[in-house]
Amino acid sequence: MKQEYFIFLSALFFLFANFSYPQTSIDADFRKKANEYFINSDWDNAIEMYSKIVSVEDKNMNAWARLSSCYINKKDYEKAFETLQQGSSKGDNPFIWYNLSCLYARKNIKEKSLEALRKAINSGYAASENTLNDEDFKQMKNDKDFLAIIDEMKRAEFPCRYNERLNEFEFWVGEWNVYTTLGNKAGESKIEKILNDCVILENWTNAGGRKGKSFNMINSNTGDWEQTWVDDSGNTTEFKKGKLEGNALSLMAEIKDAENKKQYYRMTFFKNPDGTVRQLGETSYDNKEWQVSYDLLYKRKN
Repeated sequence: MKQEYFIFLSALFFLFANFSYPQTSIDADFRKKANEYFINSDWDNAIEMYSKIVSVEDKNMNAWARLSSCYINKKDYEKAFETLQQGSSKGDNPFIWYNLSCLYARKNIKEKSLEALRKAINSGYAASENTLNDEDFKQMKNDKDFLAIIDEMKRAEFPCRYNERLNEFEFWVGEWNVYTTLGNKAGESKIEKILNDCVILENWTNAGGRKGKSFNMINSNTGDWEQTWVDDSGNTTEFKKGKLEGNALSLMAEIKDAENKKQYYRMTFFKNPDGTVRQLGETSYDNKEWQVSYDLLYKRKN
């Protein structure tokens, strides 16, 4: 019995010693080498390595995207199509959906192409100009359904351009001469939209040549207008809680006076019927009684 037991154990040892366990992870050097092949356009070696990566990590969407890109660059569109279909079944990746849309368009399968393109947008893809100029979509450039999706893409790409609330401060945009209530010139200001129209930038120069800038935007968390002011002497002020009521947009800040006492600072912009803009600055210690700090009138330059 003992001899038979020994033979049985030896057989088990031989069996497990020669059993090949599936690989469960990819080391950093392997990934680095795959990426180097990809960057250097060595598509065949990149395909070999990314194929290995997705066989081990089938949820690695970047590896699926790069593997499909290798086939596209080799103009092996059928293999690219197969890879993209496999990858899209594992998860979301904007480039996988976009390239799948392109290949459906090449096959003239419009509905599938548009469906994949919409999924690309939902996954974070937003490059409307590139899409419009992509040769794969040349057959659909004038298609109303395709153009509707391009409009969706633009809204994702340039959300501020489609945010009607950003027009609330449109009346301040322009180039201005600025005057005091006595008619003396206080300075000049150029107000412009920047960062895909998400921010209104103020460029201020007073009559003495001192300069300052402010950045005005809607806080996406609070829905309020905010302004960050900074000038050439290092002073900064943060205005918050800005709201448009009627023809006036007011913002609030908390500052310190010369004796380091807390003050409230209210700044209000009025849209006047004649196209001018009034800017009123007021301070208060109790947020009830207000004192005028300045009262300025903006007149557009000719």
